[in-house]
Amino acid sequence: MMAACSKGKISNFKVQEQLFNSLCRSVLLYAVVMWGCKKMEEIISFQFYFLRKLFYLQNEVSRWKILLETNARPIENSFLNVLSKFLNRLRSKRKDSLIFGCYEMLIKYQSKMNPKRSWTCMVNKVLEEWKVPILNLNLSHIATACQIKKIVASHRLQAINHLVETMCSRQNDVYSKLKAKIGSEKYLNSNLNFSAKKLIFQIRINLNYVTHAGKSCKLNGSRSGNYSICDIFNLQDNEDVYHVMYKCPHYSGGRFLFHRDIYRKTVNRDNYLLSIDWSNEKILSNIYKFWSYAMKVRNFLSTY
Repeated sequence: MMAACSKGKISNFKVQEQLFNSLCRSVLLYAVVMWGCKKMEEIISFQFYFLRKLFYLQNEVSRWKILLETNARPIENSFLNVLSKFLNRLRSKRKDSLIFGCYEMLIKYQSKMNPKRSWTCMVNKVLEEWKVPILNLNLSHIATACQIKKIVASHRLQAINHLVETMCSRQNDVYSKLKAKIGSEKYLNSNLNFSAKKLIFQIRINLNYVTHAGKSCKLNGSRSGNYSICDIFNLQDNEDVYHVMYKCPHYSGGRFLFHRDIYRKTVNRDNYLLSIDWSNEKILSNIYKFWSYAMKVRNFLSTY
């Protein structure tokens, strides 16, 4: 799927998400009703693996940041939709149908298993966590098609509210102040090339590195926690994104060419992200061009 996006030069995140749903999620959720409740964490991890791979994010990046930035539909919400429709279809099927036979087999084998590991127990456990009505074996409590839509929509709203609560509980995180509204950020579906979108994504969630055209540029600290200090002109300053964009004399030429409007503002390490107009495509394009310049300077300096 990544190769298809790259080959087709698809940079719109909505289109990429639709491709993921069509090519990957559809395969992952095949017969998920039978086995998915026991593998819920693996299913959720698969979605985040895709998003991290897409935007070149490390495993340390919080899941709530990724979902809030992209407004991607949680895959567990898709699982709930599939499960509800499966149970709803049972009401209209004959007892000798294949789908009803599968259901009866699941119920039948629960008597031979540890009750806590039975299919109905696992389904009820998942539904209880999501505050969805518990499954009734005689199907008397299964919702209609219209009610299913409301249940799934309600679950997604709960998931979003949980993400917002998590964000609000982290007041010291810059991203909590940066995220002004719930929804996919405008730049993800803009006309910027996708390398620029990756870079903007990484800067917004305040990473220790940025990537430009597939090349990684580690700055403030690596995974081992070692800090790189810039000692030019005795600045003795941590070499992070703020340092490169606003302070280091090495990159003054790039600031003059691409970064003048932002550079004129008086900012510090704590609020520089808040000073950028993230909805202005021209500014974001100039930030990308600035980092193109900065990467060339860094490559030149590394040879000496």
